[in-house]
Amino acid sequence: MNDDILNLDQAIEFLGVSEKTMIKLLREEHIPARKIGREWRFSREALIKWLALGDSMDYINQNERYMVSKDILGTPSVLFGKINESLTALKENDTNIKVLLQELDR
Repeated sequence: MNDDILNLDQAIEFLGVSEKTMIKLLREEHIPARKIGREWRFSREALIKWLALGDSMDYINQNERYMVSKDILGTPSVLFGKINESLTALKENDTNIKVLLQELDR
C-alpha cells in the first residue's frame, strides 16, 4: 500500500491513539477519512494538517460540554434587541467578555 494512504491500524499507530478513540473520532466525523467499502482510509498529509489546525475543543464529545445561562423574561423582540445591543457594543469597543456579561445583567 502507498505510504501516503493509511488503513485504520496504520492511522491508529501514526496518531498514537487507541482504537476506541479512533472509532469515536470517526463516528463523530472529527477526523479526515474516507470509507471505501468496509475499510477506512486516511491520507497521511490530511492527518498532519488536521493535527496542526486542530482546536482541542473540537475533540470534546458534544454531550460533555456544559452551558451556563441565565433566564431573562421578555418577548423575543426585546430579548433579541438586548443580545444585538450587547454584540454591537462588544464589536465596537473591542470589549472583553466580562464587560459583555455585565451588560447582559442589566
